[in-house]
Amino acid sequence: MPVEGQVLGGKYRLERLVGSGGFASVWAARNILLDRLVALKILNESYARMPGFLPRFLREAKLSSRAIHRNIVSVEDIDQTPEGIVFLVMELLQGHTLADEIKGGQSLTLERSLEIIEPTLEGLEAAHKLNIIHRDIKPANIFLTDGTMAGPRVRILDLGLAKDLVHDDELTSSDQMVGTPSYLA
Repeated sequence: MPVEGQVLGGKYRLERLVGSGGFASVWAARNILLDRLVALKILNESYARMPGFLPRFLREAKLSSRAIHRNIVSVEDIDQTPEGIVFLVMELLQGHTLADEIKGGQSLTLERSLEIIEPTLEGLEAAHKLNIIHRDIKPANIFLTDGTMAGPRVRILDLGLAKDLVHDDELTSSDQMVGTPSYLA
């Protein structure tokens, strides 16, 4: 388990845990060579050893590093420590997810909904033009920046379940369900 202050890849010092999910945790880290903040998505150790998870993580890195669209989070690098810790290096975003915004049960206005939906659809359209299907679009994977950063205000996260219709090497069999059940439609 990664800890605050730990240096990964010889240059990324973990500063704080940003969030965690079933397969990975995301840390704010400082590239000590460039003195720049980045985000590290660290694959949970138990999944790093399970068949199929490492190739899926590598695929996420490859797809996200293509600079598909400005509304899709970009991945700068992938690395693995000698101890077996596997991580992606991504842009560090400031803000919150759409899931966080709607947690209170309050409805979004039409104007706010359009501010979120339009750039999300632009990012998905760009991915689809490259034959990439996200397969896990849900409020937790839509990030809303707080306006302190340059660039777009909406970013699509987590291409871990994405499918490249042209170059995919079938990491999912036809009898497997992928994605979040309540958002599969």
